[in-house]
Order: sequence, then structure tokens, then C-alpha cells
Amino acid sequence: MNITNWKRTVLLGFISAIATTIICIAFTYFIESLTNGQNFTGKNELPIINGIPFKAVIISGGIISIILSIISILILRYNAKEFLIVYLAISIVTYIVLLFVVWFIVIGVLGNSTLNSFDYMFYSIFLFPIGAGIGTIISIIISIIINEIRNRIIKLKG
Repeated sequence: MNITNWKRTVLLGFISAIATTIICIAFTYFIESLTNGQNFTGKNELPIINGIPFKAVIISGGIISIILSIISILILRYNAKEFLIVYLAISIVTYIVLLFVVWFIVIGVLGNSTLNSFDYMFYSIFLFPIGAGIGTIISIIISIIINEIRNRIIKLKG
């Protein structure tokens, strides 16, 4: 789908941030179910809980975030750099706002919840944003390569 207007750019920025937040929350609950509610963060060394090393959790969460970012940028082809910049800005700001909303809801309403753990804070503050950043860089590089190949093919045909 080609992104050719500002309304669609802003809407997709919101959708991307919401999707990233939901996937981060689902990832947190999934890891909690695998570890029977034990937390990885706060330990003196890199723990292994129920046979799951913390490095595997970091790698899998990072890969999920990278894939989500690559899909959202490559499938949605932005016709201008300005659209991509606005999309990224809206997505980042919305993600940060959603982070605070989730925290305040969790602290105020849910109290002792999986989302009120240092593991969720680690995933939502570091793991998923870093993965999204890496995915964005990879997507931009892939887009540049694809455009360069298209331009060379057009020159060869023309």
C-alpha cells in the first residue's frame, strides 16, 4: 500500500504504536506464563528460569520488535521521506504516551500485575524500542537497495 497523504501517515503511526504496545504486553504475559510468574530482572546474574535463559528472552523480544517494524515500514511504502519522518514521530510519541497510560492504569487499578514488574518495564522501555529502531534502520536500508535496483532496471530498459 502506498502512503501518499498525511491523514493515512498519521493514522498508521497511531496504529503502529498501538500494535507495538499490545505485542509488548502480550510478550510480557507469554514470558510470565513460561516462567510461572518469576521475574528475570532484579537478579544478580543473568538467570535461567524454567530452562529459559534471559538472553533467549532478549533475543526473541528483539526479533519480534524488529519484524514488526520491518513489516510496518516495508509493506506500507512511503512515497516521500516526509511521510516516513512524520510516521516515525507519531509512532514514537504515541508509544511513549501509551506506556505511561498503561503504567498509570496498572498502578491505579490492577495493583500487583505482570505489567507492574521490572520485566515489563525492561521490555517496554529498552527491548521493544531498541528492536523497533533496529528494524527501522534495516527497513530504510532495504528500501534504498530496492529503489536502487528498480532505478537500474529502468535505466537498462530505457
